[in-house]
Amino acid sequence: MDGCIISEGVYRNYFEMKNFCESINAQLVIIHSEEENDRLGSTFPAESTFLGVQLQGDRLMWNDGSTSSYTHWLEGEPNNKNAPEDCVAYWNGGKYYQHWLDYPCTSRFYTVCKLKDCDAYLEKEMAKQKSDIDQYIDRKQNDILNSIGNEQASMKTTFKSYVDKVKAELDNISNSLKLSQRRAEDKYKEIAKKFDQYERYVDNKVNEEGNKLKNQMIMQHLSTLGQIMFVSAKNNMEPQTTYKQLESAINVNKHHLQELTKETKNSFSTQLLQLESRIIKTFNEAFEKMNTTLFRHTQQNLDNTKSKTIK
Repeated sequence: MDGCIISEGVYRNYFEMKNFCESINAQLVIIHSEEENDRLGSTFPAESTFLGVQLQGDRLMWNDGSTSSYTHWLEGEPNNKNAPEDCVAYWNGGKYYQHWLDYPCTSRFYTVCKLKDCDAYLEKEMAKQKSDIDQYIDRKQNDILNSIGNEQASMKTTFKSYVDKVKAELDNISNSLKLSQRRAEDKYKEIAKKFDQYERYVDNKVNEEGNKLKNQMIMQHLSTLGQIMFVSAKNNMEPQTTYKQLESAINVNKHHLQELTKETKNSFSTQLLQLESRIIKTFNEAFEKMNTTLFRHTQQNLDNTKSKTIK
């Protein structure tokens, strides 16, 4: 059996199979020897196919016009049982393995063809496969590019949404910090108010001893502290900085007070020192409370922003 055998998983009748084989420059299989008969059985996976021959009475008319005395009929064949049975089926399995049986040409069997030019067919098939592969690659490449484009667009949208969300949260933090700043200013004013109360208290006490002690002590001590507080509130100074300035002013004025108390009665000196202690204690308590409030409020804003951003 010269040439290449190809098979296709399509079931056709004799005439359809013959036309298909001829369309690919092939023909139905011709068998003229036992070797060719044995070889055909290993070339296709199905149970049966048509041979390239038709029966005319008791004669076999091969499609290529050739003649041969070789046959491999199953015992009792041909029998024209389902007349007309003018075509020959090659059986490829079971008890009929590699035997011939006559069948109606309208029966449908597995398509098997013998190529006339293997090289030309393979070259054509390879070109077709290459074209199919190229088209497949082009389609996949376009799909990938489109997918990347869609993904980029989606990422841009998602990123913009994220940026807008973060910006909104930052605006909220900014507004909250401004609110905290206003609360701090209110606290400064509250402390200043306390100083006004202390100033009036000391004023009454000092008036009892005379205007000299009032002018020296009030102007050098409480007025200095009050001025620092108002300047701090006006300039939005950090609490720690304000505290240091107050502490420094208190230390300076403390020296002056010590000089002044030498000229006063011991009882009044004790009252002034007690008043100074109360002032310092009030400052410490006020600043500690203000710092704690500002820290807790700012930390809460940051925690809320972090939680919302993660979501």
